Amino acid sequence: MEIYFRNEREFSSYQVTSLQQKHSLMNSNYECGKYGEAVNYARTLIESTCSYVYHELTGHELEETEGHLTKAGDYYISLHDMIKACLNKFDALMSYPEKVQKMSKYLINLVDTIGNIRNHSAASHGGRRAAVSTRKSETRFIISIAEDVCMMLMDLLHERTVLEKDNAIGSVINTDGLKQYGDDFQSEDDFLTERFLTSGGIIYQVDLTFNKKFITQKIDSEFINNHILDYMPDDIGAAKLLGNRKYQYHSDRQDRNYTVSWADTDHELLVYVSGL
Repeated sequence: MEIYFRNEREFSSYQVTSLQQKHSLMNSNYECGKYGEAVNYARTLIESTCSYVYHELTGHELEETEGHLTKAGDYYISLHDMIKACLNKFDALMSYPEKVQKMSKYLINLVDTIGNIRNHSAASHGGRRAAVSTRKSETRFIISIAEDVCMMLMDLLHERTVLEKDNAIGSVINTDGLKQYGDDFQSEDDFLTERFLTSGGIIYQVDLTFNKKFITQKIDSEFINNHILDYMPDDIGAAKLLGNRKYQYHSDRQDRNYTVSWADTDHELLVYVSGL
């Protein structure tokens, strides 16, 4: 069967809670025929994706760094400046930066157009002139472009940078030395078997199988913790007990919860680390 490039990865493969929520609201409003709201969320999705990517690349908030302080004490930055600042951070990472810069100008203009359509839609803020609602075909085109723009930013972020440890949850799978089983990839040795579950090449869960023949220390939560840190971001907080042998961790920077559960058999210790 021929592989269609759009089926390689979906935006939802990137397990970022705030972005998933806006992406879901954009789609659900379109499905319900609320086209003005769908366009509204298309713009919001671009804004949120730019803010997320910029923070991952720099460690700083996009609005505070690139925007300006208003009289009300809040920071403001236009959508035009958001996408421009975000794309500028990728220049040094690209194979052909001069060509990408030229392409970025067209992309910025495209995002500006989406922002302007949103500002004149019926779902936007009030104005003196009557707003014009977008039609279904127009809305589908707009939200498809918005999704593609956000997808490109997230793909660049994960494929052109090293944000976390190798093969951590939320990263693009590095298949070196791994055996493939469908969408899963596995490393095997006598002590530990790692199985990486992926969607669109993005890791969303890691299943660990420890051989008890090689475990000499007491099997407890501290032992588990020592082995799962490599699969989660460095800023995760303390574990929160959810139930018997089940814990939750939270990463503020990635806006994501992680769960860890484990079980014993006679010969193996099974640990499941999930970012879903």
